[in-house]
Amino acid sequence: MSVIIEPLLGTVTNFQSNFHEDREDAAMLAFFASKKQKSSDFYDYKDKPLFKRALRKLGPLQSDEMYGFEPALAIGGTPNLEHLVKVKMVEHLVFLSQLGEVELVDIDVRRPE
Repeated sequence: MSVIIEPLLGTVTNFQSNFHEDREDAAMLAFFASKKQKSSDFYDYKDKPLFKRALRKLGPLQSDEMYGFEPALAIGGTPNLEHLVKVKMVEHLVFLSQLGEVELVDIDVRRPE
Protein backbone atom coordinates (compact mmCIF):
# COMPACT_ATOMS: atom_id res chain seq x y z
CA MET A 1 0.00 0.00 0.00
CA SER A 2 1.16 3.54 -0.77
CA VAL A 3 -0.23 6.87 0.27
CA ILE A 4 0.27 9.87 -1.98
CA ILE A 5 -0.30 13.24 -0.33
CA GLU A 6 -0.79 16.16 -2.70
CA PRO A 7 -1.19 19.21 -0.46
CA LEU A 8 -1.58 21.68 -3.31
CA LEU A 9 -4.52 19.68 -4.65
CA GLY A 10 -5.92 18.81 -1.23
CA THR A 11 -5.90 15.08 -1.96
CA VAL A 12 -4.72 11.98 -0.14
CA THR A 13 -4.64 8.89 -2.35
CA ASN A 14 -4.52 5.40 -0.89
CA PHE A 15 -3.00 3.16 -3.56
CA GLN A 16 -3.33 -0.58 -2.90
CA SER A 17 -1.54 -3.17 -4.95
CA ASN A 18 -0.39 -6.73 -4.48
CA PHE A 19 2.23 -6.48 -7.22
CA HIS A 20 5.74 -7.26 -5.95
CA GLU A 21 4.55 -7.95 -2.41
CA ASP A 22 7.95 -9.48 -1.66
CA ARG A 23 9.57 -6.02 -1.85
CA GLU A 24 8.52 -3.43 0.69
CA ASP A 25 9.81 -0.57 -1.46
CA ALA A 26 8.29 -1.78 -4.75
CA ALA A 27 5.35 0.62 -4.64
CA MET A 28 7.66 3.56 -3.97
CA LEU A 29 10.01 2.51 -6.77
CA ALA A 30 7.09 2.12 -9.17
CA PHE A 31 5.73 5.52 -8.19
CA PHE A 32 8.99 7.37 -8.82
CA ALA A 33 9.89 5.32 -11.91
CA SER A 34 6.63 6.41 -13.54
CA LYS A 35 7.23 10.12 -12.89
CA LYS A 36 8.75 12.57 -15.30
CA GLN A 37 10.54 15.59 -13.84
CA LYS A 38 8.46 18.05 -15.82
CA SER A 39 5.15 16.60 -14.60
CA SER A 40 6.38 16.58 -10.99
CA ASP A 41 7.22 20.28 -10.91
CA PHE A 42 4.82 22.99 -9.80
CA TYR A 43 4.33 25.94 -12.10
CA ASP A 44 4.06 29.57 -11.07
CA TYR A 45 1.43 32.06 -12.17
CA LYS A 46 3.45 32.69 -15.38
CA ASP A 47 3.46 28.92 -16.15
CA LYS A 48 7.19 28.57 -15.36
CA PRO A 49 8.49 25.62 -13.31
CA LEU A 50 9.44 26.51 -9.74
CA PHE A 51 11.54 23.69 -8.29
CA LYS A 52 14.99 24.50 -9.73
CA ARG A 53 14.52 28.19 -8.97
CA ALA A 54 13.41 27.37 -5.42
CA LEU A 55 16.44 25.13 -4.96
CA ARG A 56 18.78 27.92 -6.13
CA LYS A 57 17.09 30.56 -3.96
CA LEU A 58 16.38 28.58 -0.78
CA GLY A 59 18.88 25.72 -0.96
CA PRO A 60 18.37 21.98 -0.59
CA LEU A 61 15.78 20.57 1.77
CA GLN A 62 16.38 18.49 4.86
CA SER A 63 14.47 15.20 5.13
CA ASP A 64 11.82 16.88 7.31
CA GLU A 65 11.33 19.96 5.12
CA MET A 66 9.43 21.02 2.03
CA TYR A 67 8.95 24.19 0.05
CA GLY A 68 5.68 25.91 0.87
CA PHE A 69 3.88 29.04 -0.17
CA GLU A 70 3.35 31.79 2.40
CA PRO A 71 0.60 32.71 2.44
CA ALA A 72 -0.74 29.31 1.47
CA LEU A 73 -2.49 29.06 -1.89
CA ALA A 74 -5.68 27.88 -0.17
CA ILE A 75 -6.02 31.24 1.56
CA GLY A 76 -5.17 33.44 -1.39
CA GLY A 77 -1.41 33.13 -1.74
CA THR A 78 0.19 33.60 -5.15
CA PRO A 79 2.17 30.77 -6.76
CA ASN A 80 5.42 32.62 -7.34
CA LEU A 81 9.02 32.26 -6.21
CA GLU A 82 8.83 35.26 -3.90
CA HIS A 83 6.22 33.48 -1.76
CA LEU A 84 8.11 30.18 -1.44
CA VAL A 85 9.83 29.38 1.86
CA LYS A 86 11.27 26.31 3.52
CA VAL A 87 8.85 24.85 6.06
CA LYS A 88 8.78 21.86 8.36
CA MET A 89 6.91 19.20 6.40
CA VAL A 90 4.64 17.66 9.04
CA GLU A 91 3.62 20.96 10.58
CA HIS A 92 2.95 22.53 7.18
CA LEU A 93 0.89 19.56 5.96
CA VAL A 94 -1.17 19.65 9.17
CA PHE A 95 -1.72 23.39 8.66
CA LEU A 96 -2.77 22.90 5.02
CA SER A 97 -5.15 20.11 5.98
CA GLN A 98 -7.00 22.55 8.25
CA LEU A 99 -7.59 25.09 5.49
CA GLY A 100 -10.21 23.17 3.59
CA GLU A 101 -11.71 19.85 2.69
CA VAL A 102 -9.30 17.03 1.94
CA GLU A 103 -10.40 14.61 -0.76
CA LEU A 104 -9.64 10.99 0.07
CA VAL A 105 -9.10 8.79 -2.98
CA ASP A 106 -8.87 5.00 -2.77
CA ILE A 107 -7.32 3.17 -5.73
CA ASP A 108 -7.23 -0.62 -5.60
CA VAL A 109 -5.27 -2.36 -8.36
CA ARG A 110 -4.75 -5.67 -6.59
CA ARG A 111 -4.85 -8.76 -8.75
CA PRO A 112 -7.72 -11.12 -8.05
CA GLU A 113 -6.58 -14.16 -6.10
